Amino acid sequence: MADDLARSGEFPGGNRLIEIVNAHKWELIDLSRAPIPRFISYHDMDLMERARDIEYDRNYLFVPMARQGVRPSQIYERTGGIGPAIKIHDPFEDRWGERVIVARKGNGYVAIFTTMALLSETNTAFMTSAKGQLMNNPDLVEIRCHSLVDTFEKYFCIVQPEELIAVPEPGMKTN
Repeated sequence: MADDLARSGEFPGGNRLIEIVNAHKWELIDLSRAPIPRFISYHDMDLMERARDIEYDRNYLFVPMARQGVRPSQIYERTGGIGPAIKIHDPFEDRWGERVIVARKGNGYVAIFTTMALLSETNTAFMTSAKGQLMNNPDLVEIRCHSLVDTFEKYFCIVQPEELIAVPEPGMKTN
């Protein structure tokens, strides 16, 4: 199937993907264009150019849009980047790749992430987050690129940190 072939260059649904993220008052920064190997500070986040297209074999950071009198870095620092999420109703749907690691939270199975990478070799997109204070065991979700835009149209959302309280599975012991 042509959709399963590895690709390179611009992702055909990139403009629509950016529109969906922007509609939620978030933006994407192309981390592949960032000066490396240095760490990207909150201040850098405010200065970096926003992605105008999405390309394979690049890494993107989700950042909140600036609001009146509030810089994206101030919002990001306050929330630890928590916000972008994909709701997973059926983990066995064809849209998901082989790797979907998501803990059940207060609002169901929701993959929380701060970064996205599209890999031409596997024609899949990976979303995850760096391990941090608010995300000790980050979620990881792999989406087949042929259904990436559809997945974002149907399941992309912004969650609030208070919605992310982990809920133990039935039968699991809690302290």
